[in-house]
Amino acid sequence: MPGSGKSFNAKMQIVFLALATQDDILICDPEREYASLVEAMGGEVVRIAAGSRDHINAMDMVDGYGDGGDPVIEKSQFILSLFEQLDKKESMQRNVPLLIDVWEKFMRNISMAEQCRLCGCCVKNF
Repeated sequence: MPGSGKSFNAKMQIVFLALATQDDILICDPEREYASLVEAMGGEVVRIAAGSRDHINAMDMVDGYGDGGDPVIEKSQFILSLFEQLDKKESMQRNVPLLIDVWEKFMRNISMAEQCRLCGCCVKNF
């Protein structure tokens, strides 16, 4: 409902939490409504876009990734869900086995050092 003060209320809650707690506050702001508030409060604005210097690595897998199942399958399902969100017109469910097979074959055929270089998930030096 436009004009009902939702953004104002959210900004007031952010200011209250920033002043009253030591909590980290993360804001997903696709409309850039909160950037000036975050900067005024001494926070950091991370801009993630195709041309920005910051990016999210959707392929990143840290040690212990997942909920205890096969991390390759869980990561493959996550990547597939990203593609589904990009193309909601046609479900990609029929491609799940293909995606998992391709990912597993890829990961088996490259060295551990190359895997770490590609995903940035390891702290070891190979």
